[in-house]
Amino acid sequence: MTGFQIPPDPCRARANAAAMQAGLMASLASLAEQAAAAGIELFGPGALDSLATRAGSGSRASASAFGTYFDLVAALEAGDASAARRLARHAEAAAAGYPCGPAGWPPVHHLADNYLPEDSARMVRLMGAPATGLDGIRAPDRPKARRFTARLADALGWIERAAPDLHAEICELIGEIVLVAPAGDDPDGFEGGTCFRLWGALFLNAERDVSLADMILTVAHEAGHAALFGECREEMLVDNPDTELFWSPIRQAARPLEGIFHAGFVSARMLWTMDRMPGDARLAGTEPAWFAARQASLQEICAECTALVRRHGRLTGTGETVLAAMEAWLAARPGLHSAA
Repeated sequence: MTGFQIPPDPCRARANAAAMQAGLMASLASLAEQAAAAGIELFGPGALDSLATRAGSGSRASASAFGTYFDLVAALEAGDASAARRLARHAEAAAAGYPCGPAGWPPVHHLADNYLPEDSARMVRLMGAPATGLDGIRAPDRPKARRFTARLADALGWIERAAPDLHAEICELIGEIVLVAPAGDDPDGFEGGTCFRLWGALFLNAERDVSLADMILTVAHEAGHAALFGECREEMLVDNPDTELFWSPIRQAARPLEGIFHAGFVSARMLWTMDRMPGDARLAGTEPAWFAARQASLQEICAECTALVRRHGRLTGTGETVLAAMEAWLAARPGLHSAA
């Protein structure tokens, strides 16, 4: 991997997104071939050719297609032919997706209203997995979600005007924004999330009451995870197992090093976004003290995570390239900007 950088890179995002789509189609074809050898016909005649054609024409498979693929693998490994056939048909339908490319922001979906029950349940299961760091999600309260959607539109509008490269990168990587809520009683239990197995979906906690600046940073944070997932199609960032835990500066808890690596990178992305905020009249209501404290905290987290990964990480080639870019970006970074 060469040419990786910390600032958003729409061209790189486009290539990574296309590779993810092509990889899904190739993986479905491989599963179909393996299943056929065992006497299991997963797809109807011409289905795989149709999927490959759609992928080649720029169609974007939905996150449900990726999630269904992983369930299909599990069904085949378990020898459940009936479940495998059903999941294959569902993956075929979900892979039809929607057009790719920067043709405006991704659609905003409500977990309960815009998905089949099976897909909603899969999202709840995958986003509640321990690797995501969440305690579970549910459908959000509809009135709260409507208010959140209005604030989200303001945040996306700001990003499009003030950070066009971030806007373009998000449009390449993200196919759908999914409004959810935490499964527990704490409405601020999490800001949002992404999951490699639900590629292309960005989940946001629609029951949070947040400022415009905070909303912008939440989107930048989660989009940063998606950008890093795009770099990890072939290998992880570190070879350290998830059972090997280290103290996470951002979570204030013991976490796997892969997650700490992600935390450092998305903190850098949030800092990059904050660099475009000072003096912006649209954010005039942002408290200078909040801005300065948040910026200082993000810089500290980024530096601590980077140093921790360098000290303890058994880096893959991808991880070394990303970490070196983070170190160079931090070293070249001037002193913290004033909020004035």
